[in-house]
Amino acid sequence: MQRVVMHVDLDAFYASVEQLRRPELRGKPVIVGGAGTPGERGVVAAASYEARPFGVRSAMPLSRARRLCPNGIFVPCDFHAYREASKSVFAILDRYSPIIEPISLDEAYLDLTGQEALMGPPAGVATRLRDEVKTRSGLDLSIGVASCKLVAKVASELRKPRGLVVVRPGEEASFLAPLPLSRLPGCGPATAVKLERVGVRTIGDLAALPDPLLGELFGQYGRALGAHARGLDASPVTPPGDPKSISREVTFDRDVSDAGKVRETALGLLQDVGQSLRAHRLSARTVVLKIRYQPFDTQSRQATLPYPTDRDDQLAGALRHLLETQVAPSRPVRLIGAGVSNLEACATQLSLLESRSPRLAMLDAQLDQLRGRFGEHVISRGTAAPTHQKDVRRDDLGRRVKAAKPKTAKLTHIGPSGEARMVDISAKPVSNREARARGSVKMSQAALEAILRGNLPKGEVIGTARIAGIQAAKRTSELIPMCHPLALTMVDVVCRPDRALPGIQIESVVRCVARTGAEMEALTAVAAAALTIVDMAKSVDRWMTIEDIELLAKRGGKSGDLRRPD
Repeated sequence: MQRVVMHVDLDAFYASVEQLRRPELRGKPVIVGGAGTPGERGVVAAASYEARPFGVRSAMPLSRARRLCPNGIFVPCDFHAYREASKSVFAILDRYSPIIEPISLDEAYLDLTGQEALMGPPAGVATRLRDEVKTRSGLDLSIGVASCKLVAKVASELRKPRGLVVVRPGEEASFLAPLPLSRLPGCGPATAVKLERVGVRTIGDLAALPDPLLGELFGQYGRALGAHARGLDASPVTPPGDPKSISREVTFDRDVSDAGKVRETALGLLQDVGQSLRAHRLSARTVVLKIRYQPFDTQSRQATLPYPTDRDDQLAGALRHLLETQVAPSRPVRLIGAGVSNLEACATQLSLLESRSPRLAMLDAQLDQLRGRFGEHVISRGTAAPTHQKDVRRDDLGRRVKAAKPKTAKLTHIGPSGEARMVDISAKPVSNREARARGSVKMSQAALEAILRGNLPKGEVIGTARIAGIQAAKRTSELIPMCHPLALTMVDVVCRPDRALPGIQIESVVRCVARTGAEMEALTAVAAAALTIVDMAKSVDRWMTIEDIELLAKRGGKSGDLRRPD
């Protein structure tokens, strides 16, 4: 099957968001960057198209941008606003493809392979998407469509703003051939200079070079460069997984010799790291300190915790130790950073000597809610200093907007069966419990595409299945006679379309504070969601199969934390 890949890129995104928020900025040279502090060392994050004729470009030092465009309007970065605008756009993208690879807040790849029968020709799909983004968000979008990611990206950058370029299969090499080397991703200035020395000035010239010569010039990378010049790129569109690490850093406007300010800034950065860690439902085993002295002497130090945690107080304790033992007090600091690594799914192990753990974990949750509602700087722990985000964070890309859950009727009440007695659990201690389960529904490609398209007679399948799973988890004791009724504190059911299956992967997470575990509730949630999918899509495929419903992990209780072996 011929691949169809779309690359979408919001035009002058940060500057466009500012012009939407402040109409008086429209039509004027707007330069976004830094925190708005006079004389700061920041760089340009984005420049409006009105500022570009003056030579202002992204990643340029703000000081140079001010010299080039003295009448420009300089605006500090507001990443809360940019994330919200990005969420609104990605919510639109989600309706066009289930396979999306975000590159940044304003850029992504979409895989449209096999969707032409449902959605129409790629050019028409791209036009509809571009117009819908403009209508619903007010932002301009440039789009490239091709048979691979590399060519689609080059195409999207050719006719900005609001450009649309479609490269038909088989025309990739001829499309790239007349373009300068600077247009080819991965061909930087140093590579271009080396190629120009052997008479190569266009991508077509590069494509004509034999692989042995490219290998001699650039090693193994040279052969890949030649393939790219011929429009060959097999890399898949890959949705993001959980981050491998999370970090924050800030460059001071002036070198700092005050150890107290360095410590407060680092703790403020780590506080933001902890909030992101909890948002991703991850724990960290390693805390990392990054520090840069003059002149550009960058050092990284790390501390390993006895067990993984997402708690601010435990992370901050490790960072304070690093600050006290690893920072040279006599050297001025140019940059400070804090982060975590060795991440794993959240399953906090409480210290046997710490009796306040639940209260402190609850405090973290309350602070996260306050920051989410009123802004990141509304409240901080202790002496942690608020910091201003000046650049996109990789873990922002995982914060995709989720569709609102539609309200549906409650599941039918199923009374208990038989007269068997339940186990008496009154003597067991109350503790925090969590269970995770998964399963899948395998179906025909046609059934999956019909679900994704949303044109089944019974309505929206995935949203209804999620609601069914949540409702079933709450009613597990009525469905499974021997289960104790539990007051659940959280139920989440995620249904992910999987074209490789083809079908839908289902995962559930259930939490409670109780004397018994929530394993059956998690399994019931997956089973009910799977049955709902089958019921709603059986008009297209009567032979769907529900497969591999199984417990993934549990935590809490006498048996402790357990995970399914790989």
